[in-house]
Amino acid sequence: MPLGSRILAHFTGKKTRLEGPYSLGRWGIVMNIIGFLYLAFVCIISNLPTLKPVTSENMNYTSAATGLVMLVSLVFWIITGRKKFTGPDDGSLLQVGRQVA
Repeated sequence: MPLGSRILAHFTGKKTRLEGPYSLGRWGIVMNIIGFLYLAFVCIISNLPTLKPVTSENMNYTSAATGLVMLVSLVFWIITGRKKFTGPDDGSLLQVGRQVA
């Protein structure tokens, strides 16, 4: 999700720069796209069965485990996350860190 939202923000013009001590500069968006494509590929491939025909003994349970984690995350977000999550600050800590260093 962070890679996808960063790429979307870059191409819609709604990006904000919070430069840290390490930056890829103009190559950052390229590396984000490569990382996103690799992650999407691996997420799809890891859910495919390894043998044919699929039985209960050789089934790949990755999709079931991923679905369970997503369900628990959604329930947690609905119960507590919406009320308590404040999000990141505006980056002022990065400026303070640069002045100290």
